[in-house]
Amino acid sequence: MEDFAKVAVELGATTAKVIDPKSVVTAPWTLNKCKYGCKNYNKRQCCPPIATTYKEMQVLLDTYEKALLIQCLDPYDVNHVLRKMLDWLGKHGYYKCLGYGAKKCEICRDEYGEECSFPDCKHADKVIPQMDGSGIDVIQTVINNGSEEHGVKAWGDSTGFKVLPHEKGGKDWRESGINFYGMILLY
Repeated sequence: MEDFAKVAVELGATTAKVIDPKSVVTAPWTLNKCKYGCKNYNKRQCCPPIATTYKEMQVLLDTYEKALLIQCLDPYDVNHVLRKMLDWLGKHGYYKCLGYGAKKCEICRDEYGEECSFPDCKHADKVIPQMDGSGIDVIQTVINNGSEEHGVKAWGDSTGFKVLPHEKGGKDWRESGINFYGMILLY
């Protein structure tokens, strides 16, 4: 098997690690976090209720032999690295790989300078669904794979969502060096 972690780092990940899909945790509460805590619920191709459910995700995980967990310091980098890695994998014969990212889909804006066309997604072939929006307990999965430097997600003040590090006082993610994760199921 190729050195997938090395390739992911070469493509922009801060770190990467091949993991056992059995270490990935799925949970029903993840949908409610999206449904009752996110303004993008049912407004993006990669978000619930369109995204894979936790039960569907568990079935997928059970059919894969390996997964690649990538880490970046910027959530926007995660999906960019995943797209590059999926392209690389496809060119090397790994056509059954599936990627899951760290944030809502913004492919229309980021890559094409367009407004989101949901529900008639024009770029469905480029969409990277979110790990948590697809039923994955990201924090527990990261802990299961040897990292406790994952940060704690919390709602911020009037400026919006913040990702707080373990240290007291937390900072905005752009300054904090907090880790954001993505995953590719490898077959």
